[in-house]
Amino acid sequence: MYSMELVVERGQARCPRCVAVADYAFVELGPELLRYEVSCHGCGERYREKLGPVAPPVGVVATAEVWPPVPAPAAVPVGERLQAWADAARGAAIALWHRGNTWAAALLDRIPRDAESKAG
Repeated sequence: MYSMELVVERGQARCPRCVAVADYAFVELGPELLRYEVSCHGCGERYREKLGPVAPPVGVVATAEVWPPVPAPAAVPVGERLQAWADAARGAAIALWHRGNTWAAALLDRIPRDAESKAG
């Protein structure tokens, strides 16, 4: 029999009766048995609950989940996706540059030629 009680965690929680801040502790009673205690100084409530292993429901097969989940392989490899993104960004930059050149040329065309000769 495991007779030594060992406090494994202490802290503050809400009282289940008056919802004031209270002290709580998890006390180890055995290899797989814990007791949860809440002691409220406001209302004097002392709440205790034993926590132990729970038998799985009949007919349920326990499965172990892999954590973190392994992501599915990408349909398109990363290198190809990055290359497609870079090509799209390059195309957008070139289109912007051409648009800027067109705008600048149109602006220069609106300047009267005689103003150029007077300035020079």
